[in-house]
Amino acid sequence: MNPEAGSSQLSSSERRKFVRIDQRWYVVFQQLDNALKHVYQKEVQGETRSVSMGGVLFRTREKVAAGALLELEVQLPGEGEPLVAIARVVRVAPVKDESGDGYDAALEFIWLYHKDSGRLNEAILDALKRKNDVWEIPGCTA
Repeated sequence: MNPEAGSSQLSSSERRKFVRIDQRWYVVFQQLDNALKHVYQKEVQGETRSVSMGGVLFRTREKVAAGALLELEVQLPGEGEPLVAIARVVRVAPVKDESGDGYDAALEFIWLYHKDSGRLNEAILDALKRKNDVWEIPGCTA
């Protein structure tokens, strides 16, 4: 809190609406126009860095523009059918890692199939349980 400003400044973690987990899941995406049609037919690959019910942070070799709409296919662990979502690019940052130059793109989901929303929630809960970050709640099943 900044007493001089008279208002509170929340950190990004305090502003988050959803639990975010660090996970590496395979992603394929295509850019969409405002009518939700593919801008180009090329599918681009990436890998998630963190995931939440509200969106993902993923790394890719292809630069995407902030504000762009993407159709994502995210391969959830242990599942054959990928999760399909429409997401908006919130921010992009250049990165350099062991495999070369790339970009971290933060996306917010703007559309998910209802069944995929449930599958994503299950995958997040399973990952949290594996890390022992949640306690079992009587009467609650994941």
